[in-house]
Amino acid sequence: MEVKYQYRVKLPQTLSEILKSEIWMFNHIPAAIVRLATEPMKFAATAFILLRTGNATVDINLRKHHIQAPAFLKISANSYLHIREVSDDIDAATAVASHDFVDQLQILFRNKIWLHNVYENSVLSLASETAETFFKFYDDMFHLYEDSENPDRDAAILHFIASFFFANGYRFSSRLKLDSPDTTSKSLTEKFLSLAQKYFATQHQLAFYASQLSISPKHLSRSVKKFTGFSASQWIDRYILLEAKVMLKSSNLNVSQISDQLNFTTPSAFGKFFRKNTGMSPLNFRKSNTDS
Repeated sequence: MEVKYQYRVKLPQTLSEILKSEIWMFNHIPAAIVRLATEPMKFAATAFILLRTGNATVDINLRKHHIQAPAFLKISANSYLHIREVSDDIDAATAVASHDFVDQLQILFRNKIWLHNVYENSVLSLASETAETFFKFYDDMFHLYEDSENPDRDAAILHFIASFFFANGYRFSSRLKLDSPDTTSKSLTEKFLSLAQKYFATQHQLAFYASQLSISPKHLSRSVKKFTGFSASQWIDRYILLEAKVMLKSSNLNVSQISDQLNFTTPSAFGKFFRKNTGMSPLNFRKSNTDS
């Protein structure tokens, strides 16, 4: 079944309307526009966000980030973004790329360590000298994007990105402010969260994830809770709940269909789960203005 989405902000109804080209860009996004996005969003394509000024608090795949400009955010396809708070002076730019465009970049940049750093980190703080380089890079790329009469615009942008990172990527590895090296618990947690994000809709039981990681459910839950403050089972439930909220607010599916999509045995079981975690029924949530 094709799921149609409606938006409270006047956006195109399908991604193809946005991505008539392989990449869609928007420069200098102010706080007033950002604050229109009050509900969790699920991204159908990969988005790259450059925060020039200001600060924000966002959840990316249910993980809270307090972001201070200058910073670079990467929202992968099928990921969730919930903007909690932004400062009045925020100035952001974004580029949304099609799957094919991202695949072409990955082929060009294969085996590059600095690309691995970008893809392994949802949020990268930028040192001041790196930030100025990124700002100029984005502005130059945006000028290419604005030339809609150029039949080779997408190719020009692709190769401009490639040229920029081949010329500067080696410098960024040392300048990007990355997290400390993975501990055992962090590595295990990241692997679990990646699996949970992929399978939560069909696999609700902790035993499945423990088996995939070749450890006991008890060890998995203890390690995840130690690193994140939530048990592994709580993370699975959080992903299910977030997807349910997105579907209730933004899709044309009824409650029974959402229950099926999330692999509940009956709509009643789904309703009980939803009420336990939100204090209201799915239908009441759909009618409400809350996104909490």
